[in-house]
Amino acid sequence: MSNEKSHPEQERIFRLEISGGFLLLLSFTAFLCGGGNVFAAAIAAAFHELGHLALILLQGSLPKRLTLDVSGACLRCYGPEPSANQELLRAMAGPAVGLVLWLVLHSSVNGFLSTAGEMSLMLSLVNLLPAPGLDGGRVLNAIITGTVSPDFRDDLFERLGILTSLLAVLLGVLHSPQLFLYGLWLFLRMVKLRLRD
Repeated sequence: MSNEKSHPEQERIFRLEISGGFLLLLSFTAFLCGGGNVFAAAIAAAFHELGHLALILLQGSLPKRLTLDVSGACLRCYGPEPSANQELLRAMAGPAVGLVLWLVLHSSVNGFLSTAGEMSLMLSLVNLLPAPGLDGGRVLNAIITGTVSPDFRDDLFERLGILTSLLAVLLGVLHSPQLFLYGLWLFLRMVKLRLRD
């Protein structure tokens, strides 16, 4: 999530952008995990993003664009860049809402709702990992910015990103295709961030 410079009121339009890479990843996920699991994951992801959006609105900013691509969701906002404390709260809001959704749904007798709850828990836990582009990475960045050099911070995030994606892929091979896909997603996100820099 990031903020962009203010524009006149008449130009403050919210846009949703969906890339071909996102649709390809969605199709691949449906093939590996089944369509019902993809829909359950979509519900978990929607609540996760709503958590971020709620904090953005509470802090007085307005959303500008939600981009869905192969590396995940990116929400951009109007207004000034948030302070470190505001960024920390925004980053924590998505996983917090996801954990609440899991608490509500995990004991449901309805199989679909129970799956959505489990997906929400997995999404929240994965997003709390301190890797670049994830909410945990944003939390760590908000905490250490100003206390370490930018070079040390970048090196730390690169190492954490590689370690996290490899661990998720390995656990996914041993445990579940969903976790494998999360690891692959983490790796692709890290590559995209690296190329953008």
